[in-house]
Amino acid sequence: MSGNYTYLINRLDAFIRKFYLNQVIRGVLWLVAVAGSMYLVFSLLEYYLYLSPAIRKLFFYGFLVISTALLAGGIILPLIRYFRLGKVMNYQTASSIIGSHFPEVEDRLLNILQLEHQSPGVADRSLIEASVEQKIRQIKPVPFLRAIDLRKNKKYLPYALPPLAVLFFLLFAAPNILRDSNYRLINNNEVFERAAPFHFMISNDPLEVIQYQDFELVVHLEGSVLPEAVAVETAAGSFPMTRTAPDTYTYVFRKVPDATDFHLLANGYPSSTYTLRVIPRPVVKTFRVELDYPDYTGRRNEVLDNTGDMSIPEGTSVRWVFSTEAADSVELFFGENKQTAQRDTRDRFVLEKTIHDGGSYAIGLANTYMYSNDTLRYWMQVIPDAYPKISVEAATDSSDHKYVFFLGNASDDYGISRTAFHYTLEKQDEQGHYRESDTGTDKVPFTRAGNQAAFTYAFDMNRFALQPGDRITYYFETWDNDGVHGPKATRTGVMQFAVPTLDELKDTRDANNDAVEEGLEKVLDELQDIRKDTRDLQEKFIQKKDLNWEDKKNVEDLLKRQNQLQEQLNQLQENFQKNLDMQQEYMQPEQQILEKQQQLQELFEEVMDEEMKQLYEELQKLLEELSREESLQEMEQMDLNNKELENELDRMLELFKQLQLEQQMQETIDELNELAEEQLELSEESKDKQSDVMDNIDKQEDINKQFEEISKDLEKLQEMNEDLENPKEMGDSEQQQQEISEHLEQSMEQLQNNKQKQASEQQQQAGEKMQQMAQQMQDQMQQQQQEQQQEDMRALSQLLDNLLKLSLDQEDLIYELQQTKAANPRYVELMNEQQRIKEDTRMVEDSLLALSKRVPDISSFVLREMAAVNKNLGGSLDALHERGTNQANVYQQYTMTGYNNLALMLDEVLQQLQQQMAQSMPGSQMCQKPGGSSELPSMSEMQKQLNEQLQQMKGQMSQGPKPGERQGMSQQLAQMAQQQAALREALQQLADELGGGNTEDGKLAKELREIADQMDKTEEDIVNKRLTEETLKRQEEILTRLLEAQDADRQRKTDNERQSNTADAQQREMPPALEEYLRKRQAELDQYKTVAPELKPYYKQLVEEYFRNGGW
Repeated sequence: MSGNYTYLINRLDAFIRKFYLNQVIRGVLWLVAVAGSMYLVFSLLEYYLYLSPAIRKLFFYGFLVISTALLAGGIILPLIRYFRLGKVMNYQTASSIIGSHFPEVEDRLLNILQLEHQSPGVADRSLIEASVEQKIRQIKPVPFLRAIDLRKNKKYLPYALPPLAVLFFLLFAAPNILRDSNYRLINNNEVFERAAPFHFMISNDPLEVIQYQDFELVVHLEGSVLPEAVAVETAAGSFPMTRTAPDTYTYVFRKVPDATDFHLLANGYPSSTYTLRVIPRPVVKTFRVELDYPDYTGRRNEVLDNTGDMSIPEGTSVRWVFSTEAADSVELFFGENKQTAQRDTRDRFVLEKTIHDGGSYAIGLANTYMYSNDTLRYWMQVIPDAYPKISVEAATDSSDHKYVFFLGNASDDYGISRTAFHYTLEKQDEQGHYRESDTGTDKVPFTRAGNQAAFTYAFDMNRFALQPGDRITYYFETWDNDGVHGPKATRTGVMQFAVPTLDELKDTRDANNDAVEEGLEKVLDELQDIRKDTRDLQEKFIQKKDLNWEDKKNVEDLLKRQNQLQEQLNQLQENFQKNLDMQQEYMQPEQQILEKQQQLQELFEEVMDEEMKQLYEELQKLLEELSREESLQEMEQMDLNNKELENELDRMLELFKQLQLEQQMQETIDELNELAEEQLELSEESKDKQSDVMDNIDKQEDINKQFEEISKDLEKLQEMNEDLENPKEMGDSEQQQQEISEHLEQSMEQLQNNKQKQASEQQQQAGEKMQQMAQQMQDQMQQQQQEQQQEDMRALSQLLDNLLKLSLDQEDLIYELQQTKAANPRYVELMNEQQRIKEDTRMVEDSLLALSKRVPDISSFVLREMAAVNKNLGGSLDALHERGTNQANVYQQYTMTGYNNLALMLDEVLQQLQQQMAQSMPGSQMCQKPGGSSELPSMSEMQKQLNEQLQQMKGQMSQGPKPGERQGMSQQLAQMAQQQAALREALQQLADELGGGNTEDGKLAKELREIADQMDKTEEDIVNKRLTEETLKRQEEILTRLLEAQDADRQRKTDNERQSNTADAQQREMPPALEEYLRKRQAELDQYKTVAPELKPYYKQLVEEYFRNGGW
């Protein structure tokens, strides 16, 4: 490339630069003209018109866009190209522009550029270079730069200079126009007030309100002229403000939910637009409480929706789940304890807590703007697991006061886990202190019904072999099923069974005996009054034809007194039985005294029989019918019965006094022996010089006091003996008592003077004399008993002989009367003979009554039978006077039967007395009655022999008695009746030994009792001399059944199936009243089980309380 071509290129580059410079100048002018004009126009419009924010925003951003476009396109882009940056104009384009100004060089300049462009591909460039050189020289003189005339831009100055001039003018003349308008245009979001004679000042700073709360806007006005009214304009409308002062206005935005734009308006002057910003308030939209109850309560878990109040058991796991809005945290306040819920999701919070304490709790919410002071407050009632309740009712076995049935009921709010019975046995030592001897705990099964637990328990204290002074304390304990703190226990009150001490037992016995004796005396007195009133009423009724209501009332009063008398007797019997049971159980009286007590108890039981009670009922019925004759007969019979009752009560009273005397005598002897042993032991201790003197003095003083008590008992014995109808010979022991007392006093003096040897001698003498005195009393008592038994047996033998003679006399009289006609003079003699028999019978009765007061073995039935004989004798005499031979024979037959019955019963009593006397005499024996299971074979043989004798006797009776044989036949029949009675009693005794029930022993006992009943019928036939075919057939059946019973007894022994009948193995029967109570309670429990399990706890508790109180 030549230098000319380079020169040419440089000239083209200079042209291009000037071209872009020209564009820059022109762009500046246009920018000044357009942008300046727009600026002035917009500024002036805003200054004077106070355009709205939207128009100002349009002007502002429109000005920016247009100015930027002019600046970029007219100035910045040409400047970039001027400095040859970016895409710059090429030489061909520049050549075209130059050619348009200089036409003569346009083609040449283009050819030069084309040839230069083609020269690198030509092998010989010389010709091209020569052509280019030539053309360059031709155009070299042409001034390319003149093709662009910068002066032509002057034509734009008229557009640019005016705006610029106005701008400079305003800058210096009224700069506030541009400043104020430019400020408002730049802050185009705000509303600017038009200049007014006043301006608004908002006192609230900041303009913020908590969501959904009220906001009070306070505006103050300042200026020379204040408007009369101000309004707030929002998108919802225009609202007048309240004038609170001449320059102050307020307006309340109610429950602001969202941000609110507003401006103020007064006298047509608006304020700028303000925005009341809303602070989002944290709120709980919904929440639920999930209650997970402890398993042991048995309650179903629950869910509470949108309520926080709850009543729950202690230990419940509570889970709160909150659904919130605009909340960043949720806190729960339990008193002073705060716990924060865990965020589960954006708007979900969860808190779980095991509750043990109740009270109120609050829920607080917070976010980044605020902490909600409007906390939610709820009440949580926590029901602690209550202690279980237990109640027990005791029912004592009527036959054994040491066997106690318990009916119990335990309850708890959620259930009972177990129940137990605890007992402690304590025994007294010599000093009277209690020492624990045995303890135990028994598990008590129960029947569960909901939260109730019913149980029964039987406590048999017989297994402890209690002694006087022992005591047993016991109680029940129940546990609930508390799964939070562990089972809690509740006990019943401690119950106690205390056996009185021996002294207390004696005091109680003596007091009860005195009460029984006094009660018997009162009953006897009342009975005598009743008999007197009865006789008075009889005499009154005899004088009347008909009975009136007054008579009826008198008899009713009499019957009422009779019933009251019966109740008193029943009460006396119960008291005596209790006293007897107490003595048998704890005091262990002598066997002889025990037997007499039991005999006396039997007399108590027989004193009022069913016949007497029926008589009272019949008399009551007759009174209702006002039947005079029959009422008189019944009253006469009642008086006879009362006479019998009076005799029996008088007899019981005397026997009771004798029994008390014997018992007191025996106890005094025993106490004297025991005291003698203590005295002798103390004598040995006193010999020991190492013994404690003071201790010996205390013991001696105690012995002296005991002997004083024994002396008082001896005086009491004398008084009791004198109270008997026939006092016994007690002997005089005052001298012995005096000697013993002197020895006791001297021993005490010697001990106090520390003369133990001399004291021991006095003690030895005192103890020996006590023993002598006790032995003397014992021998005297035994001698008196033996003498009395012998006398009683002699009296009984004489009575038997008299009864047998009366029976034979009566039998002969019956036979002769049957052969004598009423008109025969012999008839009167027979009447006199009957009267003699009656008088002799009265003598026998007096002897029997006197004997019965000494012999308790004589039952009440003997006296009743005697009374029946007297009645039949009276009936036979009345019939004889009326010449009613047949009727008299009936009475006489009954009389003879009564004699025979009395003879049989008294013979049994005589045998018992003989047996008792034989047992009390060493070395002598008496044959026993048939008895025991081993005697069944001999009993069968004896029954067989008796059957043969009866068969022979029946043959003799059918042929008729020969002269002189009648008395012998009667004696044989009496002996056979006696044999049959002995066999019957032996069978009954064996049956009692075997017991009852469904065991083999019980079945055999039942069979033997049935055989004994058949024997009793035969015995009655023999006594009444009615030996028929039916009697003999019955005897054969008795023998057959006896043989079968013998085989059954042998098989029973072989199989060894007899079971023990000990007290521990016996099945106690529950009292009927207790069984009825249990049935009712079971029905209540069954009804309770029907209670719907879904009942709320409060109502379920009411149901439980209802059934616990018995259902009413």
